[in-house]
Amino acid sequence: MRTLAQISQWLDGAQAVLNANILRRVSLLLKSPSANVQKWTSQFLGCLASHKSTAPAILKLKPCVCDSNSEVIAEATYALSQIALWLDGARAIVNAERLECVFNLLDTPEPKVRQWTCMLVGRLASHKSTAGVILNLEPCVELVSLLHEEKLATYALAQIALWSDGARAIVAAQMLDRVFELIGSPHWDVRLWACELVGRLAGHESTAPAILKLKPWKWLVPLLKDKHYQVNQSATNALARIIPWLDGSKIIVDIVDAEVLDHVLSDVVAAAMYALSQIAHWLEGAQAIVNAKGLECVLELFESTSPQVRKWTSTLVGELAGHEETESIFLKLKPCERLVSLVRIGDPEVIPGATGALSQIARQPDGAQAIIDAARILDHGLDLLQSPDPYVRRWTCTLVETLASHERTAPVIWTKSLCVRLFPLLRDNDFGTRTSAILAFRAISQWPDGAASLGDLGVFKRAEELSHDQSLGDDEQIQIAAILDNVARHRNY
Repeated sequence: MRTLAQISQWLDGAQAVLNANILRRVSLLLKSPSANVQKWTSQFLGCLASHKSTAPAILKLKPCVCDSNSEVIAEATYALSQIALWLDGARAIVNAERLECVFNLLDTPEPKVRQWTCMLVGRLASHKSTAGVILNLEPCVELVSLLHEEKLATYALAQIALWSDGARAIVAAQMLDRVFELIGSPHWDVRLWACELVGRLAGHESTAPAILKLKPWKWLVPLLKDKHYQVNQSATNALARIIPWLDGSKIIVDIVDAEVLDHVLSDVVAAAMYALSQIAHWLEGAQAIVNAKGLECVLELFESTSPQVRKWTSTLVGELAGHEETESIFLKLKPCERLVSLVRIGDPEVIPGATGALSQIARQPDGAQAIIDAARILDHGLDLLQSPDPYVRRWTCTLVETLASHERTAPVIWTKSLCVRLFPLLRDNDFGTRTSAILAFRAISQWPDGAASLGDLGVFKRAEELSHDQSLGDDEQIQIAAILDNVARHRNY
């Protein structure tokens, strides 16, 4: 059985074992007088149950028992935790009506047994149809007491917190301070599940106030620079759930105050701006940030000495401007002048974010006009079109496209000097830049004077060449065809 258990760790091996038709003997082996046989049989079942394609065969055996002796109980609990990964398996375990026996294992001094019992509880709690049965057994107090001893206790509580009743039970345990201590755990997986737990508790109206009293953002913001990407994302998601509950921009203000007091925290501020930019990607998040009435604080960060802070602040501005519902409020703060200044400074780390933000702002007519009014951005745009950074070239082309799409701002775009600089990008080695240049010329060509300007530059001939380029996709060919039609219509070729 030990060999079969090891083989079954891998999907191909598990499938081969299943095809060998030996499962009918497994039920007998679970009742073997040999503790060693029971141990490896349980691990074998757990391995098979961990694979989606082989799990159904295990469930037919109904191996949901927990009355093994002390030598095999850890492996038996492991098997049950793997079975509980799947909804049918979780239901089978609950229907066995032996859950009290399982929860008694949380008190065992054996670490492995506690580990897999916590995993089992978490997986049973993750399914809506079995979560209620778990909550009726009131496991939260016991799990909270295990937080500093057992890593998977945090995982189990995070699963319980998916449901409002479970979240209330966790808060009722009155040990939230222990939860926040885990955010600083040396174990990355504990930090991850602690963030998930905090975020889920903040996501329920009934438990959010208890979480907000502890100012969780002060623990979460430093994790935005965690070396583990999963922890970054978990902290970001937690902040996304917290922000909508705030009346004022507590997070933003705390961050700005921190930077003023201690410039060493600039990395943390940059990470916080990154998190807010991810939150603002969604309309609900953008509205929450705008409603927090702390945007003046955000714009102050354009003056930061840290390029990373300026970069992610620009990205946040772009995301806020990308939603029609929040753009008009945001434009009242006149961010364009500051963004144009960032472009002029020429910092290679900041320019992509700043030009990207300007491109988002330019999508609406008022935003486009604000950019034109802010300063002579287009003069500097001529240099950006020749930037060695392909992302800068792409975003600059996109900015030209969006400005050329509006009747009020289009005449500024089809100046000869700008089109002359844009023309070589139709042959750019970077595919994205070439595509962005095509879209820019498509926007310019929709206006009679713009089409005339392109005709004088020989764009018609280059567009004809591109129409035969097999490397371009259907969308690009459609845009090229539109350029040819527009130029031909407005010029007598």
